[in-house]
Amino acid sequence: MLLPLWAQETDEASLAGARADTAFPAIPVDQRQYLLVFYGTFGDGAPADSASASGKKKNKARPSPPSTLEPMDPKTVILSEFKVSARLVGYSELRGTGVRLPNTGLSVTGSPQEAVDHMPPLLPVGEHRRDFTVIAHCDGRDRGVVFEPMGLDKLGLCLPREPEPERAKDSHEQLQQFGNWDYEEPEEQPFLLTPIGRAAVEMVWLGCLAMTSFGAM
Repeated sequence: MLLPLWAQETDEASLAGARADTAFPAIPVDQRQYLLVFYGTFGDGAPADSASASGKKKNKARPSPPSTLEPMDPKTVILSEFKVSARLVGYSELRGTGVRLPNTGLSVTGSPQEAVDHMPPLLPVGEHRRDFTVIAHCDGRDRGVVFEPMGLDKLGLCLPREPEPERAKDSHEQLQQFGNWDYEEPEEQPFLLTPIGRAAVEMVWLGCLAMTSFGAM
C-alpha cells in the first residue's frame, strides 16, 4: 500500500468558511512524500529493498481453510496473524519505477493549519531510507489490530512530545533519602497522532480488515 503524506481536504466544520483548495497549499510533485506499507506474516523477513518492487511483485496466495460459503479466489490473500511495517518514500525514489502514485492527498479532520504544520519531515534529497518500521500487528481476527505508537512516532506521524522532566537521574537519590513510598514515578506522555497520522492509520486499519477478510476463517 502506498499512501500520500499530505492533506488535501478536511471536514466542513474545520474549514470555518475557507475553501479547501486555498486552505491546503499545493505540494510540488518533487516534494511529495509517501508511506510505503507492507503487510506480512511474523516469519517474513524485511520487504524487498526497493519501492519499485511494490509495483512489480505479485502477492502469492497463502493456503487457508476452505469456506463453506463460497469458493475462494486463488489470488486472494488472507492472513489471520500478521504484522504491518512501513517506511517513508520520497518522490525521487519512485520516479521512473512505473509505480502508480497517488495524485491526491489524504482527507483529514481538524484544522488545515495543524495538518500543514505537522506534516512528516521531508527526507533529504537523494536519501532513501530502506529500513522498515513495525507500526501494527494482529494476533488474530478476534483480537483486533494493535498499533505501535513508537513506530508511528518514528515515521513522523505523531505530534512532538515535550521533553521528559529530569527526574529519572534523581530517582536513586530519592529512593535512598525518602524510601519507596515517597517516590513518584514520572507520568509517561502519550503519543498523539497528527491529522495526517490519524488519516494514515485509518487507511492502514482498513487494509488490515482486508487482510483478515470478512468471510469464514
